[in-house]
Amino acid sequence: MKIIFLSSYDGERFVRRAPESDNNSFYTYGWNAARARRLKKYFPEYEIEVWRFSKDAIGYFEKRVENIQFKIYPAFRIKYLIDISLLGFRDLLNLAKKEPIFLTIGHLHNWFVYVIAYLFKNIPIIVEDYGDIPPQVRALSKNPIKKIFYKFNLLIEKLVFKNIDFFFYGDKNQIQYIKEACPNFKGEITPPFGMDLNVFYPVNKIAAKQKLGWDTNKKYILYVGRLEKIKNVDELIKLWIEIKKEMPEVELVFVGGIETDPFYSLAKENNVMMYPKTMNFDLPIYYSAADVYSLLTLENAKFSGIGIAPTESLACGTPVVSTGLRNIDGGTLDGIGEAPQTREEYKEAIIKVLKNPDNYSKCRDVIIQHYTQEATSKRFERVIKQVLTKYSDII
Repeated sequence: MKIIFLSSYDGERFVRRAPESDNNSFYTYGWNAARARRLKKYFPEYEIEVWRFSKDAIGYFEKRVENIQFKIYPAFRIKYLIDISLLGFRDLLNLAKKEPIFLTIGHLHNWFVYVIAYLFKNIPIIVEDYGDIPPQVRALSKNPIKKIFYKFNLLIEKLVFKNIDFFFYGDKNQIQYIKEACPNFKGEITPPFGMDLNVFYPVNKIAAKQKLGWDTNKKYILYVGRLEKIKNVDELIKLWIEIKKEMPEVELVFVGGIETDPFYSLAKENNVMMYPKTMNFDLPIYYSAADVYSLLTLENAKFSGIGIAPTESLACGTPVVSTGLRNIDGGTLDGIGEAPQTREEYKEAIIKVLKNPDNYSKCRDVIIQHYTQEATSKRFERVIKQVLTKYSDII
């Protein structure tokens, strides 16, 4: 049996038209590829391929990397719908006729999922959500055309979601919407890709602050990522200004913003401490030096899940304030952070963490227990085995 990881979206920040001579990133880019590589690392007995339908690729490309076959298919985009690769769909249909396959799709509320689930309804399928917005929510748009379009999407989901064997949903908020389309669905929270504990590890906080040239008598709120509205960076700046009135020693630090980001100028104007995008192996010094990591996930990010940066922060021993922590494995926030639900609660939660650092000493423990690369790969493999029991007569 061959496990095929499928995706159809490169992301607007990753535009590669052909392979680069000096590395394999053209092939190995993306969350779907990351999941496949982790699974192969810990379960080498599986035959795994990664197929990506790319609107930017100038042709078909194929390469074997880490004992995984990567295939990049050129596609064309139907706006608001799907990236279609006629060659890719043809090859997938032909392969399904020749040998047993298992499909895992890196999307959820997406026409790529709808088409695959319709065409391959007798083949094991897992979908993995990374923050898709349900059509029921999108249908609340004031635009009448969008309202009709997304209501139609919900009808399609009711038709095809029953063909999907297991749903990895990125956030607990997804459950009610998936259930509306597929009342008897089986699923659980999407397991993160897993932390490499040799990369993300705690550094003595005072030593980390000194290395960065930070004042050891001050406290620091950290955010890592682009300075965009979806992450409510503007609101985080406003919250910090309010907090600073009560606690003048508190500073705000951004790592990873670029000058073209929507709130880069706002951050500069308010004297936020700014650092450029940093390689993973340099991030622990920032996470360790910070006193709290905050990802301000409010209404416009209610399906975003825990997030990668918050788990990296926890691995480095620094508590997190984020609504997304409601999705944490283990069922408790005790010793790791706070999960506020409103803007005012965010302010109170950040102050609480800053004033009571000794109450948040279990951050790395939760990562060791639930979020190492091996642990998350085992969770994914467990689901593969669970799904396969349904197909024991044809696999």
